[in-house]
Amino acid sequence: MKTYKECNKFLQSLLFARQSRMSVSEIKETYELLNLKKYPIIHVAGTNGKGSCVEKISAALTDAGYSCGQYSSPHVATFRERIRISGQFISEEDVVEFLPEILECRAQHPLTFFEVITLLALLYFSKKNVDVAIVEVGLGGRLDATNCIDPYLTVISSISFDHQHLLGHTLEEIAFEKAGIIKHKVPLVLGPTVTQKSIEQKIKKERAPVFRVRGEFNTYDEENQAIAKESLKFLQNDFKISETSINKGVLQKPPCRFEKIPFFGKEVVLDMSHNEAGLRFLFKQVVCDYPNFRKVIFFSVSIGHDVESMASIIEKHADEIYIIEGSHCRLNPAGEIQKQLKKNSPIVLPAQARKRVESGNEKTLYLFIGSIFIMSEMKQAFGIDSQEDSYSLPDGSANFR
Repeated sequence: MKTYKECNKFLQSLLFARQSRMSVSEIKETYELLNLKKYPIIHVAGTNGKGSCVEKISAALTDAGYSCGQYSSPHVATFRERIRISGQFISEEDVVEFLPEILECRAQHPLTFFEVITLLALLYFSKKNVDVAIVEVGLGGRLDATNCIDPYLTVISSISFDHQHLLGHTLEEIAFEKAGIIKHKVPLVLGPTVTQKSIEQKIKKERAPVFRVRGEFNTYDEENQAIAKESLKFLQNDFKISETSINKGVLQKPPCRFEKIPFFGKEVVLDMSHNEAGLRFLFKQVVCDYPNFRKVIFFSVSIGHDVESMASIIEKHADEIYIIEGSHCRLNPAGEIQKQLKKNSPIVLPAQARKRVESGNEKTLYLFIGSIFIMSEMKQAFGIDSQEDSYSLPDGSANFR
């Protein structure tokens, strides 16, 4: 593969191969075959907040002058968002240079899309001699591809219901999967909701030193700031990080986490909250930031998420609801979402959603929520440029996420 487009199309093809395993042994073997230069890794799991914690810790370390690798998922527009050093996406040229090395190892061990991207990130960080890397778990923890690493610090931000069809139908079952990242005598930071027996049992078994964040928070961002600060406080043992860098770093947020979009003076917010706990915190922030505002909600849901529980929360807060019909192959059909809503909820395309915002009045909040897989289309509809990976997929969908 000599071009980025060829690499990208190959990666797309992996999306339609086997996507999950009951073991991480194959990726561990491949990771060891790469024989990478070692660097400290902070491994971050959690139902909600893990991506924000990764962003905040990375921003603080970068501000402190460290070359900091950052691996997170999913992405909004281009998969290169997932792999960064000090805030900069991996370049197309580096993808072309380093991906073949992963594929040589893949000849011995067939790998999924997420496993290939994970190894690409770890290889890239090694080749670029990062000082430290922050790695976000993709799903769960115990069987996640990122669990091939030997971390310097682990973090579990929160435990709540999401992906029950894969992680279990009780909080204890979900916590058991998250606890899989806890390693022998490796320090662990826990968010305030991470109190399950499965976690405590694994801590005891692995004799992991624990740093707990306690208290109640008005917003997820406040909670995530506290978790990031606790993590950075531990990192100060080996890294020179000033309080100024910490305070600056924890203010950073990933895209589409209560992201305000400038659009002709209208109040437009994109937020990828996609489960019951996330939405409850989201609307606490909406009530705080936009009291007495009319709330017009544009809603979409990724396949595998609980439409019914999300719909019930949204209906309690919305004055109007629209369902967005997006092009992404991982979105639930708009008609199926519509069946779960009691209020009249028209189906609209992204361009129609923009027109509804254009025609709106003052003291109205336009909130786009529910799935990351609609966010790139909405940004484009609002005239915001993004580095889009847009090629035909085998099933006919327009975009690759």
